[in-house]
Amino acid sequence: MHIIAEKAGDIALLLMLLGADAMSGKNQQSLYEDEAKKEVYLVSEVAAILRMSERSAYNFCANTDAFIVKRCGKLLRVNKDSFDEWLHSK
Repeated sequence: MHIIAEKAGDIALLLMLLGADAMSGKNQQSLYEDEAKKEVYLVSEVAAILRMSERSAYNFCANTDAFIVKRCGKLLRVNKDSFDEWLHSK
């Protein structure tokens, strides 16, 4: 019984943090629109796209000339257009 109440409390907290719009279709639509406007990928996103570990993706991005990678301190940002072009090239 206590576990159920705890999970219900976690759900209520999550909904409060996300706001009421988090569950609406409108918010889901804005997520797709944000994805279309995106100019860079994070290394974690590149790793997911290429189905490799984040460490391997970081090393790959840090040492490639195949697409545009910008360094922001220790962080890497991958230009979305150049990466997508590379990914879909033959």
